[in-house]
Amino acid sequence: MSQHRRQISLSQLISSTLRLVHYLPPQLAEMVHWRLFRTPFLHSRTPEQQAILSQGRPFSIKSGPYLLKGYRFGGPGPTAVLTHGWQGSASSWFRLIPLLRGLGYAVVVFDGPGHSGRPRVATLPDFAQGLSDIVQLFSPVEILVGHSFGGMASARVARKVPSLKALVLLATPDRVDTLVDGFVHRLNLAGPARERFYQRVHSASPVPLEEEATSIYLSNVACPTLVLHDHSDDVIASDDALKIANSAKTEVVFSEGLGHRKIIRDPETLSTVCEFLREHVPCPYDQPGLPSGRSLPTA
Repeated sequence: MSQHRRQISLSQLISSTLRLVHYLPPQLAEMVHWRLFRTPFLHSRTPEQQAILSQGRPFSIKSGPYLLKGYRFGGPGPTAVLTHGWQGSASSWFRLIPLLRGLGYAVVVFDGPGHSGRPRVATLPDFAQGLSDIVQLFSPVEILVGHSFGGMASARVARKVPSLKALVLLATPDRVDTLVDGFVHRLNLAGPARERFYQRVHSASPVPLEEEATSIYLSNVACPTLVLHDHSDDVIASDDALKIANSAKTEVVFSEGLGHRKIIRDPETLSTVCEFLREHVPCPYDQPGLPSGRSLPTA
């Protein structure tokens, strides 16, 4: 069965499940909605992605109830930790990993909480704690790169990483409310069901939900920050990128036609990321004027 047909089947399954939820008693329906909100749907890795990860050194680390699995790619230069977005994985970075390795950086990628093994649910605090534990394991970490939900987690953690010299955020939402609103819209929640869900989200947050914002996190981050976003992103609006860039006192680099997910595989976007890192976190191995993408020994 082709990848396209698998995606259609999954979409149909989700739609059918959600239609059935509407017939459940209110309290049970609320539990199902809350579970769905915290449960990522996982995707299989392509042969190309598997080949890239096979060049790294596998590792695992305990983070709360999770056993996080990841890969480290050795290099003589500074360490970069890459955090994928919701429903992504360590393999989401298969195009950026060889570019950073070619410049001499050590690279760390991992499957976020809820994205491999058990438990199969996660929240932003879980993601941030997982990233914090990995940063501590591979300290000192000089670079954080995050996509979407992983971008929020990266900005949240960046405030507490004194060794950090550069932060890169791709297609990152400003507020958690944005993600909640999107979920409510997709499920077409209305009336009491909508109110119950919002109350559940707010009560589960360890801090007021309005304080969970990338722009607020970055107000306490001193290192240079690069914000990248696509005008055709149908998941996170361009206005979020402008708010984030304003708080980081930097400009946002916009692209066209990539949407929310292709941006982390786009050659031009990744070239912009590499040049930003070369400027702010020089690597002893890198030679100015030489192209990136040179091969390094397997980690």
